[in-house]
Amino acid sequence: MGFTDSQAEQIHEATSKLRGGSAPQHALSTLTALFVLGLNLSSVLKLLEKCPELYTVKESQLQQRMGNMRKLGLVAGSLQRVVSHYPQILTVPVKTVKSVVVFLREKCQFTVQQVTAILRDQTP
Repeated sequence: MGFTDSQAEQIHEATSKLRGGSAPQHALSTLTALFVLGLNLSSVLKLLEKCPELYTVKESQLQQRMGNMRKLGLVAGSLQRVVSHYPQILTVPVKTVKSVVVFLREKCQFTVQQVTAILRDQTP
């Protein structure tokens, strides 16, 4: 994947510190999913440093969550930007994100485009 020895060691240490034991299992699929998203090596490392919980997310869940973000209108650069600025979004179950979207659409009367803009532009 192009990691230096020190970067690989950094990833190993991060996965070893997480509870539950699933982090080492999911590390490769997490890295792969982030690279497929189009993030570069340094962005992936920063992102995982910011949100090591991503190592514990199953590949199928990551794919499902990224697919859901795409359905909400976050494509290519927008999705990369959201994940880079707020990687925790990939730890949130699809059902929870959908509930928030429904709330924004039905109770707040936002359009689909406005909801997409909120997701894209209002991440911390």
